Amino acid sequence: DHCFMLNTFRKTEETLIALERLSKLPNIYAKLTSGTHGSARVYPHEDMPGPLRRVIEAFTPDRCVWGSNFPNALWSKGTSYAQNLSLFTEELGLSQPEQQAILGGTAERLWFS
Repeated sequence: DHCFMLNTFRKTEETLIALERLSKLPNIYAKLTSGTHGSARVYPHEDMPGPLRRVIEAFTPDRCVWGSNFPNALWSKGTSYAQNLSLFTEELGLSQPEQQAILGGTAERLWFS
């Protein structure tokens, strides 16, 4: 849960390696919550897309679920809800099917199918 509460200024590589190992287990999903919270920078948080892409590549979009962390996300370095969402809709360069999976399709399949 909250696997993406990474801090880019603290043990990020160790955390990513551990997550990549976990991704080998087919019944483990990544909940990508607060993708900007651990950033050492303000919006647009240029230090977060790289680590986030690694998690998505390891788990694939079909095993990733976006979590808004609302309302706590609003307290993350002055980042708005829309800006947190834009990390996935614009800044990561995800295809439409990848966005659909991460932003709702995976959750629907996992919890409601």
